Amino acid sequence: MAVVFDGDRAGYVATITLAEVRYSAARKASPEEADAHIRRLREVGLTEYEIDDCWQTASELKRKHALAVGDAYAVAAADALDADREGVTLLVGADDDFDAVENDPDRQQLIERLRTEAV
Repeated sequence: MAVVFDGDRAGYVATITLAEVRYSAARKASPEEADAHIRRLREVGLTEYEIDDCWQTASELKRKHALAVGDAYAVAAADALDADREGVTLLVGADDDFDAVENDPDRQQLIERLRTEAV
């Protein structure tokens, strides 16, 4: 994330991920605090990535890897952004949700773990 914060690399967040961040943060705090958190994500340089065109890839990822819908869309968005194989990285947590994608030879280069301990 430091390379995004420093402006050395573009950072994107899928719109479905913003929805997940908002409802999760709103449950823990408030809708206003959730919106403030999303504003901070934009301020540090993350750009919203519209996922409408990713639905077929997301559905195939869900079928093949049994991912949650939001996770399937995140991988599909990263895959679309990396169409020219320029080195797009999808930052994910330590949960085993993305293990199958890491083992997929067509997409394993997309995944980078932010942490080693599951939440």
